[in-house]
Amino acid sequence: MASVRMRILCKHASVVVNFSNLLRRMVHQTASCGAKKVGGGKAVAPVAKKDLEVEQDPQKLCKLLCGGNIFKEGSDPELKPDNEYPDWLWNMRLDRQAAPLSELDPETPQYWSRLKTLNMRRKKRLQSMKKF
Repeated sequence: MASVRMRILCKHASVVVNFSNLLRRMVHQTASCGAKKVGGGKAVAPVAKKDLEVEQDPQKLCKLLCGGNIFKEGSDPELKPDNEYPDWLWNMRLDRQAAPLSELDPETPQYWSRLKTLNMRRKKRLQSMKKF
């Protein structure tokens, strides 16, 4: 990290700034844990997270989108029949993994980006198995 340097171009000359020192200062300033000092050295307690209640009433869970109200006042929105929602909603991928190459269209940039990623991983795996 000490050898990392960044060039900043000024109006008249280029100035080399030690990037690692800048990073250290930024991390040191933002790494305050717990209470933060405000103004004249007074400590303010960190904000506690709210625990939301889990709805357990089956009638409400079937009719309302519990937790879907984004306003301070009002009620949760009602669920509509499936035919009132767009078709793409029911075809969405729910797993967090990237789509397999066989599901992508070769005419799209996503296909080629995924192919490049898979080839880089394959080459890296093969290189790690080489004996010196």
